[in-house]
Amino acid sequence: MEPLLHFTIPFLSFLLVGVQPKKAFLLSLLALVPDLDALFLVHRSFTHSIVCISIILLIAVLMLRKFKSGMLRY
Repeated sequence: MEPLLHFTIPFLSFLLVGVQPKKAFLLSLLALVPDLDALFLVHRSFTHSIVCISIILLIAVLMLRKFKSGMLRY
């Protein structure tokens, strides 16, 4: 259930602020990255750290800058 919420909440949030559905889908996939450590049986360890979250945030910011044209209007 948790991975579903990790994806759904950002996806709906992106849609509410006007992000195109395809872009919202791709960006929302980043919310699942911290739970990938469950595949290695060490869930909630290194991927839930400040360092890893900072790297994920940096990737999200870079993706937003790439998709910026026409996505967010301020």
